[in-house]
Amino acid sequence: MASYQDRYWRHLMVSAALLEEDDRVLLVENLRPWRGASEWTVPAGILDPDETLLDTAAREVEEETGLRVTEWEGLAYVVHRIFVPVKLQLAVYVFAARSFEGDLRIADPDGVVVDATWATREEIPKLMGSNVLSDPLLGWLEGPRVTRFYEYRETSPDGGELLRTLQSRPPR
Repeated sequence: MASYQDRYWRHLMVSAALLEEDDRVLLVENLRPWRGASEWTVPAGILDPDETLLDTAAREVEEETGLRVTEWEGLAYVVHRIFVPVKLQLAVYVFAARSFEGDLRIADPDGVVVDATWATREEIPKLMGSNVLSDPLLGWLEGPRVTRFYEYRETSPDGGELLRTLQSRPPR
């Protein structure tokens, strides 16, 4: 019989924010010591106890970049990441900001975010590296602007196998 750890993997929920300005997207550079490298993503973080998804996304944007989201457009996409080697499943909910204010500054209290940049569509795959990070973001940017769902199985840090994708219907 399989052990509890083998039968029930760890599960984490992450909330993220997609901020756009002048045909560029805000990306932050995250230190990933276990990988021996950094990773560029949209601002994101794990939910605190009793925190909503939108509250988490707003908090992470402000903590990591100094910017404050003043209005949300809606849910852009969800990514379900299955990390086979570490027996972890991660659900990432990415919300599009309609408007925001403030000045960009790096002030992450966790010390994970060390840089930020406004990236063009062409720069996104180079900065993000992994298809699991860049493909859903590029799908949103290239349109149509409908909510999408992606599932990936990852066996190495270099990328993942796309298992499936779904998208909502465009509004009539």
